[in-house]
Amino acid sequence: TRSQKRGGPPTPGGRVSLGLETRPEAAPRRDKPVDLVGPEKKKFQVRVICWKSVEVPREMGDYYCEFWIGDSRKQKTDIHWRCRHGKASWNWRVKIPVELPLDAPEKGRLSMQLWDQDIIKWNDVIGESEVDLYKFFLKAYHEKRSINVFSLVNEARERKKAEEEGLITEDDLLLEEEEDDDEDDGEEEDGEEEDGDFKEEARRHDDDGGAEDAEDDDDAAEDDHLAGPQSSARERDDSAAAA
Repeated sequence: TRSQKRGGPPTPGGRVSLGLETRPEAAPRRDKPVDLVGPEKKKFQVRVICWKSVEVPREMGDYYCEFWIGDSRKQKTDIHWRCRHGKASWNWRVKIPVELPLDAPEKGRLSMQLWDQDIIKWNDVIGESEVDLYKFFLKAYHEKRSINVFSLVNEARERKKAEEEGLITEDDLLLEEEEDDDEDDGEEEDGEEEDGDFKEEARRHDDDGGAEDAEDDDDAAEDDHLAGPQSSARERDDSAAAA
């Protein structure tokens, strides 16, 4: 993997990963060509809830926010008109579609800007920031599930704070992971036990149903046996009356 640089600032303009080997001229002809296809693209959706702003260094303004990821279309909240002391409130949800995996890590950054709406002249940018979501995108793609970014970040902060204060150790962390694995195994065993109980109950129900059918057949046979002589006598009386 090599960094790509050009004249100017020393910041890399990207990376190139490649494989290099030296082989005899006739050797590659015996190998079948390999179709270089990237991983399958899957559609995901990033949901951002913009609640409010605090500590904006302005006495009054008409504020709104804009959000986008990589080259996606910019989306914005509604405008909080006549907001005082920088305390705007929106409670606005933005949904940004993305296709994973991304072509480059740089396209996995959530960009946001706070704007001041002006009626007569141009709008003013008050502030902006970025949140790198690339590793969360990879986690969502490989595990095929939803990822709550802030819950993971808050858990990591609490764990780091506890480690710094000496409240937990590495042994405690390993014990927590083992307990989580045991809980997952327990849930699987409970599911297997429930399936076994259901099958046992179904088998018992079938046995009871078969026994009831056998008893019904026995009762019907006994009724036929008792009704046999009476029906024969009735037939003889009918024959005599006809004669």
